[in-house]
Amino acid sequence: MLPAALSSSPPPSISESSASCSRSLSSAFSPRPSSPLRCSSARSSVTFILRGSRPLMMPLITDKDTGRMCSKRAGSGRGSRDHTPEDVSVEQRLSQAGLYKSQGNTCYSEHRIREAVSLYHRALLQLRSVDPHLINPLTGLGPSSVELTPQQLQTLKNLQADCHNNLAACLLQNQPPKYERVYECSLQTLKIQPHNVKALYRAGVSSYHLQDYTTAHSYLSKAASHQPKDANIRHYVQLVDSAITSSREKEKQLYQGMFD
Repeated sequence: MLPAALSSSPPPSISESSASCSRSLSSAFSPRPSSPLRCSSARSSVTFILRGSRPLMMPLITDKDTGRMCSKRAGSGRGSRDHTPEDVSVEQRLSQAGLYKSQGNTCYSEHRIREAVSLYHRALLQLRSVDPHLINPLTGLGPSSVELTPQQLQTLKNLQADCHNNLAACLLQNQPPKYERVYECSLQTLKIQPHNVKALYRAGVSSYHLQDYTTAHSYLSKAASHQPKDANIRHYVQLVDSAITSSREKEKQLYQGMFD
């Protein structure tokens, strides 16, 4: 803690400061009566020297010194010149997203579903930072506006569709499956690729389990038109048709009971 003579306001003159320093140090350190005290002042620091004791350094840091210290600290340490998010190119982000997607596919094939989900989300985060259709890209994850070549834009859309589609596949593996999320991810894929058979199938399956049979029938019929021999698609088409028939019979009986 600074001696009271240095912390008082307004600052005293040099002669007054010397006297105050003497009195303050006399009370704080209680030197022997015969111990001489010398107080010397400099441009940037004041040094108090007591015979028989260690010097006490009390720097007086100016605004200029503070700015210089902050600049030095900001430029030191590990990674002081790391690339900022704006320095990362679109190609690098697309490449990183593709790498995350590939790693997610490997995890999915090895039944490491939780890790696969995490990797697909990381890939989508990279893609979101360079998506020119977003009004406000995520702060700190890319420039405020991004210009993509037609090829880059196509790569972006393909990766987004694949990641959403693969997320839907992962979520179907949950116990119990998260059908609401499966449906949402499938719709994200279909916005980009309207004829994606896997997305149509998963949208139909999730709608069936959410008991939205009309919607399920629509998606599964489209999927069946592309792959009429697919056993899984045909199975769910039959389930949906049976559910719709049963639902209509229940409605018919309900209305008959109302008018009898």
